[in-house]
Amino acid sequence: MIDRRIIKTKDNIYRTFLELLAKKDFARITVVEICETALISKSTFYTYFEDKFALLEQVVHDYTKKFEKMIKDRFKAIDDNNAHVVILNIMNDLEDNSYALQLLFQIHILNMDLEENIRQILYGEAYQYLTGRNVKTKYPILFIAKGYAEMALSSIKIGISNSKDKEQAMKMQTDVIVKLQNAFEDILFIA
Repeated sequence: MIDRRIIKTKDNIYRTFLELLAKKDFARITVVEICETALISKSTFYTYFEDKFALLEQVVHDYTKKFEKMIKDRFKAIDDNNAHVVILNIMNDLEDNSYALQLLFQIHILNMDLEENIRQILYGEAYQYLTGRNVKTKYPILFIAKGYAEMALSSIKIGISNSKDKEQAMKMQTDVIVKLQNAFEDILFIA
Protein backbone atom coordinates (compact mmCIF):
# COMPACT_ATOMS: atom_id res chain seq x y z
CA MET A 1 0.00 0.00 0.00
CA ILE A 2 1.30 3.42 -0.98
CA ASP A 3 1.61 5.92 1.83
CA ARG A 4 -0.16 9.09 0.69
CA ARG A 5 1.91 11.20 3.05
CA ILE A 6 5.05 10.23 1.14
CA ILE A 7 3.43 11.17 -2.18
CA LYS A 8 2.18 14.49 -0.78
CA THR A 9 5.55 15.32 0.75
CA LYS A 10 7.44 14.56 -2.48
CA ASP A 11 4.90 16.54 -4.51
CA ASN A 12 5.32 19.45 -2.10
CA ILE A 13 9.10 19.31 -2.51
CA TYR A 14 8.78 19.13 -6.32
CA ARG A 15 6.35 22.08 -6.44
CA THR A 16 8.50 24.15 -4.10
CA PHE A 17 11.60 23.35 -6.14
CA LEU A 18 9.87 24.52 -9.34
CA GLU A 19 8.59 27.69 -7.60
CA LEU A 20 12.13 28.51 -6.54
CA LEU A 21 13.47 27.79 -10.05
CA ALA A 22 11.01 30.35 -11.39
CA LYS A 23 12.57 32.96 -9.11
CA LYS A 24 16.27 32.15 -9.26
CA ASP A 25 18.97 30.10 -10.94
CA PHE A 26 19.44 26.50 -9.80
CA ALA A 27 22.96 27.27 -8.52
CA ARG A 28 21.55 29.79 -6.04
CA ILE A 29 18.87 27.48 -4.58
CA THR A 30 19.76 25.81 -1.29
CA VAL A 31 18.29 22.83 0.53
CA VAL A 32 17.56 25.09 3.49
CA GLU A 33 15.57 27.39 1.21
CA ILE A 34 13.63 24.46 -0.25
CA CYS A 35 12.81 23.22 3.25
CA GLU A 36 11.77 26.64 4.57
CA THR A 37 9.57 27.34 1.53
CA ALA A 38 8.02 23.85 1.57
CA LEU A 39 7.52 24.06 5.35
CA ILE A 40 9.39 20.81 5.98
CA SER A 41 12.40 19.92 8.07
CA LYS A 42 15.81 19.22 6.59
CA SER A 43 15.56 15.65 7.87
CA THR A 44 12.34 15.21 5.87
CA PHE A 45 14.08 16.50 2.74
CA TYR A 46 17.07 14.22 3.31
CA THR A 47 14.76 11.24 3.77
CA TYR A 48 13.95 11.48 0.06
CA PHE A 49 16.93 13.25 -1.51
CA GLU A 50 20.65 13.29 -0.83
CA ASP A 51 20.92 16.94 -1.92
CA LYS A 52 19.42 19.41 -4.39
CA PHE A 53 21.21 17.66 -7.26
CA ALA A 54 19.49 14.40 -6.39
CA LEU A 55 16.17 16.26 -6.38
CA LEU A 56 16.90 17.77 -9.80
CA GLU A 57 18.02 14.39 -11.10
CA GLN A 58 14.76 12.78 -9.93
CA VAL A 59 12.57 15.51 -11.41
CA VAL A 60 14.42 15.34 -14.75
CA HIS A 61 14.26 11.53 -14.67
CA ASP A 62 10.49 11.57 -14.11
CA TYR A 63 9.87 13.95 -17.02
CA THR A 64 12.32 12.05 -19.22
CA LYS A 65 10.58 8.70 -18.65
CA LYS A 66 7.18 10.21 -19.31
CA PHE A 67 8.40 11.82 -22.53
CA GLU A 68 10.13 8.63 -23.65
CA LYS A 69 6.85 6.71 -23.45
CA MET A 70 5.02 9.42 -25.39
CA ILE A 71 7.59 9.36 -28.20
CA LYS A 72 7.54 5.56 -28.41
CA ASP A 73 3.75 5.82 -28.78
CA ARG A 74 4.22 8.55 -31.38
CA PHE A 75 6.38 6.37 -33.63
CA LYS A 76 4.06 3.41 -33.21
CA ALA A 77 1.21 5.70 -34.32
CA ILE A 78 2.90 6.24 -37.68
CA ASP A 79 2.38 2.58 -38.51
CA ASP A 80 -1.18 2.76 -37.20
CA ASN A 81 -1.91 5.88 -39.34
CA ASN A 82 -2.83 7.67 -36.15
CA ALA A 83 0.05 10.16 -35.88
CA HIS A 84 -2.11 13.30 -35.85
CA VAL A 85 -4.08 12.16 -32.78
CA VAL A 86 -0.97 11.01 -30.91
CA ILE A 87 0.89 14.24 -31.68
CA LEU A 88 -2.08 16.25 -30.44
CA ASN A 89 -2.10 14.19 -27.21
CA ILE A 90 1.63 14.81 -26.78
CA MET A 91 1.14 18.53 -27.33
CA ASN A 92 -1.69 18.57 -24.77
CA ASP A 93 0.51 16.80 -22.23
CA LEU A 94 3.39 19.18 -22.91
CA GLU A 95 0.99 22.09 -22.48
CA ASP A 96 -0.15 20.68 -19.12
CA ASN A 97 3.48 20.57 -18.00
CA SER A 98 4.72 23.66 -19.83
CA TYR A 99 5.56 25.62 -16.68
CA ALA A 100 7.87 22.92 -15.32
CA LEU A 101 9.35 22.13 -18.72
CA GLN A 102 10.25 25.76 -19.40
CA LEU A 103 12.04 25.95 -16.06
CA LEU A 104 13.85 22.63 -16.47
CA PHE A 105 14.94 23.44 -20.04
CA GLN A 106 17.05 26.25 -18.58
CA ILE A 107 19.23 23.87 -16.55
CA HIS A 108 22.14 22.28 -18.39
CA ILE A 109 24.00 20.07 -15.94
CA LEU A 110 25.60 16.84 -17.17
CA ASN A 111 23.21 13.89 -16.75
CA MET A 112 20.47 16.23 -15.48
CA ASP A 113 19.68 18.11 -18.68
CA LEU A 114 16.04 17.54 -19.67
CA GLU A 115 16.42 19.30 -23.02
CA GLU A 116 19.36 17.05 -23.94
CA ASN A 117 17.51 13.95 -22.71
CA ILE A 118 14.55 14.81 -24.93
CA ARG A 119 16.85 15.48 -27.89
CA GLN A 120 18.45 12.05 -27.42
CA ILE A 121 15.07 10.31 -27.11
CA LEU A 122 13.80 11.96 -30.28
CA TYR A 123 16.99 11.07 -32.15
CA GLY A 124 17.09 7.51 -30.81
CA GLU A 125 13.47 6.73 -31.59
CA ALA A 126 13.70 8.27 -35.08
CA TYR A 127 16.91 6.35 -35.80
CA GLN A 128 15.43 3.10 -34.52
CA TYR A 129 12.22 3.64 -36.51
CA LEU A 130 14.10 4.33 -39.75
CA THR A 131 16.64 1.52 -39.40
CA GLY A 132 13.93 -0.92 -38.31
CA ARG A 133 11.99 -0.38 -41.52
CA ASN A 134 14.96 -0.71 -43.83
CA VAL A 135 13.92 2.42 -45.71
CA LYS A 136 15.85 3.68 -48.72
CA THR A 137 16.90 7.29 -48.30
CA LYS A 138 18.69 9.92 -50.31
CA TYR A 139 20.69 10.84 -47.20
CA PRO A 140 22.24 8.94 -44.28
CA ILE A 141 19.71 7.84 -41.68
CA LEU A 142 21.89 9.39 -38.98
CA PHE A 143 21.45 12.79 -40.67
CA ILE A 144 17.69 12.36 -41.05
CA ALA A 145 17.22 11.23 -37.44
CA LYS A 146 19.30 14.15 -36.10
CA GLY A 147 17.36 16.58 -38.30
CA TYR A 148 14.07 15.16 -37.08
CA ALA A 149 15.19 15.43 -33.44
CA GLU A 150 16.17 19.08 -33.78
CA MET A 151 12.98 19.98 -35.64
CA ALA A 152 10.81 18.18 -33.09
CA LEU A 153 12.68 19.71 -30.14
CA SER A 154 12.25 23.19 -31.62
CA SER A 155 8.56 22.49 -32.04
CA ILE A 156 8.28 21.36 -28.43
CA LYS A 157 10.07 24.46 -27.15
CA ILE A 158 7.76 26.70 -29.18
CA GLY A 159 4.75 24.71 -27.98
CA ILE A 160 5.54 25.15 -24.31
CA SER A 161 6.29 28.85 -24.59
CA ASN A 162 3.62 31.34 -23.69
CA SER A 163 0.95 32.06 -26.26
CA LYS A 164 -2.26 34.07 -26.11
CA ASP A 165 -4.44 31.34 -27.64
CA LYS A 166 -2.98 28.03 -26.48
CA GLU A 167 -5.65 25.87 -28.11
CA GLN A 168 -5.25 27.52 -31.52
CA ALA A 169 -1.46 27.45 -31.21
CA MET A 170 -1.49 23.73 -30.39
CA LYS A 171 -3.80 22.92 -33.30
CA MET A 172 -1.62 24.90 -35.68
CA GLN A 173 1.55 23.30 -34.34
CA THR A 174 0.10 19.79 -34.57
CA ASP A 175 -0.95 20.41 -38.17
CA VAL A 176 2.49 21.79 -39.04
CA ILE A 177 4.25 18.80 -37.45
CA VAL A 178 2.17 16.31 -39.43
CA LYS A 179 2.69 18.27 -42.68
CA LEU A 180 6.41 18.56 -42.04
CA GLN A 181 6.59 14.83 -41.36
CA ASN A 182 4.91 14.12 -44.69
CA ALA A 183 7.14 16.59 -46.54
CA PHE A 184 10.18 15.20 -44.75
CA GLU A 185 9.33 11.71 -45.99
CA ASP A 186 8.71 12.91 -49.56
CA ILE A 187 12.00 14.79 -49.75
CA LEU A 188 14.30 12.32 -48.01
CA PHE A 189 13.08 8.89 -48.95
CA ILE A 190 13.35 7.01 -52.21
CA ALA A 191 10.04 5.56 -53.38
